Amino acid sequence: MGRLEINLTWFRDSKGYKIVGSEESRKIVGRGGTLIATQPLRNDALFLAFAKVKTDIDLRQFVKHYGLLEKPSYDESYATAFDVKTLRPIPSRSVIRGEDVEDHLKAARMFHELLALTSGSGRRMASRCLSNWIQERMLDERLGSLGLNFASGAGLKMQLVADSLMNGMLIQLVPRIRAE
Repeated sequence: MGRLEINLTWFRDSKGYKIVGSEESRKIVGRGGTLIATQPLRNDALFLAFAKVKTDIDLRQFVKHYGLLEKPSYDESYATAFDVKTLRPIPSRSVIRGEDVEDHLKAARMFHELLALTSGSGRRMASRCLSNWIQERMLDERLGSLGLNFASGAGLKMQLVADSLMNGMLIQLVPRIRAE
């Protein structure tokens, strides 16, 4: 049986991304460009590139190429705001939602550390560490869904559709880590 294909149609901001906020609470957000559809998990080792992310600049470059990791950068709902001095309404615009930079850098470090443990006897420890990390981070959260896809000339084949880029990379990482 062939390997299970992981699919994800994801989007990246055509104008790129920026890091905003204070030192304690930095977020990476889109700059408001047109969203471009991508298939980042076609690279079946994308998790290796993510494991190399070490700095804010690395994270911004990774996100520039593949899109945000967890959720869309924009919310189509609008917020009504008022000028505090004149009490006049401020024209609404879409709310820009960001993702926590430190959380993503921590996740990248975990990917890196787990991959470092995969050689030799460290594989069992890596499997335990990954299990613990997933339990802390994603308790009762779905990673994706399993379905059937018709492939021209090949008939039906099973396909896993990830719920987010981070979840897709986790699904890619697990077979590399699992204990033998």
